[in-house]
Amino acid sequence: MLAPLQHALDELSEFDASTYSGNVSLVIDPYVLDEQADSLTKACSDAFPKAILTFDTWHSGAIEGLKSGDYHYCITDQDIVLPQAIFQEKLYQESAVIIARDNHPILSAPFDLSDIQKLPIVSIPAPDGHKSTVNIEGLFRNTDIEPNIVLQTHNLRVAASYLCNSNAIMFGSPSSAMHYEGISTFSVSKVNVNLPHFDIYGGFNQTKRNNPLTQHIHSVIQEHSETRIFRFNNE
Repeated sequence: MLAPLQHALDELSEFDASTYSGNVSLVIDPYVLDEQADSLTKACSDAFPKAILTFDTWHSGAIEGLKSGDYHYCITDQDIVLPQAIFQEKLYQESAVIIARDNHPILSAPFDLSDIQKLPIVSIPAPDGHKSTVNIEGLFRNTDIEPNIVLQTHNLRVAASYLCNSNAIMFGSPSSAMHYEGISTFSVSKVNVNLPHFDIYGGFNQTKRNNPLTQHIHSVIQEHSETRIFRFNNE
């Protein structure tokens, strides 16, 4: 009986983020964390100046951590499917783009799908074994060409470094390129392929929907998502 009573008291209690000195724990898609680390940490530290912030990358125990309360909040993309016990709301959406080094010898000139199919590819797999919605193999359907994947990594810095020093390309979002010098984004509309959007979601335990701390974390993340600025977007 004590747990439901404490739950009700938590929802009725006044909450002051400026004086809250407990833990604020988030589990985040590794690519989103790489992309948004600077602005996310600033947004959360400004909102919770006395709290202890914990940012973990998504892992196999993340869902149980959200259910148990080890994590207050999660940020995931469309590749990570969550159970109904976790409330989700879309934070933002980005179109897929081609990412490559500045002044790329092929992409800086008019190009088509056949040009793309000849280039080496950097692949960023979905985290924790989930199936990616970006189907690279689909670009090579009905051809005798095998995709030339030269690097697989879950680290965007590693991917950006490889791209800067080669003619390889990567399919990703504008955010994947925004913090790395020497790389640009190019529109996939030029090759007439239908790649999916990247949908980014915020989520938390359904039982915490009325919890003041959870509500404040969600509002902070929503506001952060609405103020993102992309430095690269070459069409």
